[in-house]
Amino acid sequence: MVEQPSVVVADEPTGALDSANGAMVVDVLRRMSREGCAVVVATHNDGVRDSCDRVFDVHAQATVAGAGAPAP
Repeated sequence: MVEQPSVVVADEPTGALDSANGAMVVDVLRRMSREGCAVVVATHNDGVRDSCDRVFDVHAQATVAGAGAPAP
């Protein structure tokens, strides 16, 4: 990302990609997050979900993984 945005909203960022390109996109989004960008991802992909720091389940209406999630 050339402009170094402070927020990225990604709706199904890997939906139409093969696994190698999907992994590349996730890596870029993770790097942006580490560098201070707020990254919001909407996905049905378990692998993408599992790479996130915090997961909010829309159906459960709760944080289900990461910071703020209930203890197992």
